[in-house]
Amino acid sequence: MLKYPQWILAISFVFSLIGCGENTPTIDSQNETTYQESMRMVMESLTTEPETLLQFQATMSEIAIQLSKPVLRGEITEQEQGERLVQALDGKSAQYVIENKDEIIQSILMN
Repeated sequence: MLKYPQWILAISFVFSLIGCGENTPTIDSQNETTYQESMRMVMESLTTEPETLLQFQATMSEIAIQLSKPVLRGEITEQEQGERLVQALDGKSAQYVIENKDEIIQSILMN
């Protein structure tokens, strides 16, 4: 049996508690109700971080603009676009959406 120094175990325990204590809401797209509620929770969680809230709002606007182009060209319907968007955002936090905007757009457009 491997023996680890107690300080390594203590540090590991502290890091595991930090990870478990993270209460970052994510977007839930199980249905329209959970989607709307989770978006509300995501937005509320950012009220103490006004810059991040503005970034998230700007990112969501940019995603919407990029996704409107295929709709305007008649390549997909608004409903298909909305379904793709909701699926792509499922399980994502605001920070993830901000940091991975281009990847999210590409995943939606490639569907």
